[in-house]
Amino acid sequence: MRPPICAVCAREFGPAEGGLVRFVARPSDTEWRERMERERLVGHPPDTDWFCGEHVAAARASAHLAIDAALEAMRHPQPVSEFATHPIRPIAPDALAEVFRELLAALAAEPVTTTTAREWTPMDHAEPPYCPYVDRETVTAGSLTLQLESAHWNDAELARTSAVLLGSGWTAGGHGSGADITELLTSGELPAAVQERVARLSR
Repeated sequence: MRPPICAVCAREFGPAEGGLVRFVARPSDTEWRERMERERLVGHPPDTDWFCGEHVAAARASAHLAIDAALEAMRHPQPVSEFATHPIRPIAPDALAEVFRELLAALAAEPVTTTTAREWTPMDHAEPPYCPYVDRETVTAGSLTLQLESAHWNDAELARTSAVLLGSGWTAGGHGSGADITELLTSGELPAAVQERVARLSR
């Protein structure tokens, strides 16, 4: 694996600041993985790269693309509508995640699938399980995706959290640094159920 240097801005970043994102495999990527497995080799997968904290959310949102198309879009973005900021009553990250789970269940018309992963970030000669890590949970139902993330310096020290609900043409999310979340960011035309929940959280 290559060290954590952002594929977009080339900035080297520290543990719990960004993440590794895997994109849709091109035929050459599939061939690479098959050869690595067949010949018992190791190396950095060509469909996977590092992204700093500033670019990792956009990279995950582009994970449905091949890596070359995703990087081109991220390096030369088209104008997009800005995110709207909604101040809300302080809410714990776990509570906001539960709000988004309920919204996804209410909006979903297709079966729900859930994947979880833990990414370790070795540093200062510390290796798993004694180094920082990021826990990620992705819940999908058709065009809906809920992305939950918590980055930890260690089991007792939370570095940051995020909960993002994405639909076709819209996004709602909240981010925190180990404390209560006090604002939501939204973009696009939110479904009525999401608008109503954002309004309730804002009271």
